Amino acid sequence: MEGSIITCANPTCPLEAADSQSHLSCKGCLLVKYCGRDCQVQHWGEHKKYCKSPLMKAGWKPEWATTGRTPEFVGDSGPSQVVFGGNKYLWGNVPAIDVLQLAKNEGSTYDQDVHLLFAASGDLRNVVKTVASIPEAFQKSVSIVLNDRDPEIVIRNAVLLLVSLTAEETKEAVDCMIHILYSAFIQENHLSILQGRIRVLVADVVQKIVDKPVKSLQAKAWSFGSRNLRLVLTKEIWCQLLERLNVPISLTSQKAHDVRTAITLAPSRKDYRERRYMCLLPAHRLSQERYRTDGLLLPFGASRAQFVIPNPTLFESNQSWPLKDSSDPLEGWNIFDILNKTPRAAPSDVYGKLYFYLQHAFKAFIEKSISLSASFQLFNVDAEDLSKHLERGTFSRIENTVVEKWPMRLKKKAGQPGAQEEFDLLFGSGHGNERYVEWQTVE
Repeated sequence: MEGSIITCANPTCPLEAADSQSHLSCKGCLLVKYCGRDCQVQHWGEHKKYCKSPLMKAGWKPEWATTGRTPEFVGDSGPSQVVFGGNKYLWGNVPAIDVLQLAKNEGSTYDQDVHLLFAASGDLRNVVKTVASIPEAFQKSVSIVLNDRDPEIVIRNAVLLLVSLTAEETKEAVDCMIHILYSAFIQENHLSILQGRIRVLVADVVQKIVDKPVKSLQAKAWSFGSRNLRLVLTKEIWCQLLERLNVPISLTSQKAHDVRTAITLAPSRKDYRERRYMCLLPAHRLSQERYRTDGLLLPFGASRAQFVIPNPTLFESNQSWPLKDSSDPLEGWNIFDILNKTPRAAPSDVYGKLYFYLQHAFKAFIEKSISLSASFQLFNVDAEDLSKHLERGTFSRIENTVVEKWPMRLKKKAGQPGAQEEFDLLFGSGHGNERYVEWQTVE
């Protein structure tokens, strides 16, 4: 993480980016950093709307509490956990795991090739976490099979892998992968990556299978230096993959913003959002509200100006947003790792910390995939049918066969220093699979 640089939050900072490393945090919110006092003063007119936001107040209360009315999730209006928005689960909602854990099992110097199977993979996060965590001492190769029956998930995984395999520079690939995965809008250079070599590769396949039956499985393998990728998709999904490299026709930036915020900031869901905010630290409340608003996974003080192109892998059409209103990229990664392994981010900038954490993870994933001569296979079939398509019958690991103790469990006991802070952090993390209850006799 030490290579991560926070540049000045003042967009008109006169210094070049490489010279404007920021060390001065705003003491009011601890969400942004500046290169110095002059830039902080100059930027205050813009920043104060966030720093002085009601959500930043320790005593903030939901609107239903301040007005004395019954919130929407109570009574006959519906179940308290009603789902709102799209029905796609394109992001994981439990922390990524290293399914291999080589150092703890076979040992860092294990001298056999490793073969991994993710039979119902979901998004790419467990693959990234696993490959990035392989010890440097391991010198053999790794092969990975991914499968999911949801074509949207497979298409996005294919795009992400193709970005990692075709981009000319690792830094360029990492930034593109982060935003393709988690941002509603991307930059022109990200779209150029999708519509450059990746589109050429996919279009070539689509052209060659034009006369094949729509539901027939078609395989294509590519080599990228020491790495390999094989996609096994139906003709129909190959065509969809090609389409998802383009922004839907007539979908402007403003239209995409309106479509998305109609879900993420729906007026009818205000009470549900504010119930969620009650569990968060003030700066995290504000950060989540901003992510719901602009949909960009960036440090809080980073410029949003260049992110104007709707992410074509998320906007399937110009009419809908595919995710639930509560979908949050923070849920897919260990909150302790995010907060403790990103020292250069502003202290309370939780989404900025996630961004830099992913920079490190994706960089390690790409570098390890090169050094280990990684090969990837992607399928879009029912897990029960997957064995019919596999050349290999045995694997070193099948996802979820190695399970460590739940990483989000409470580690401190009540009364210990830091126990309340740990509880507050986990309670608001979105990984709500644990509940802590302490009974105390009151005389």
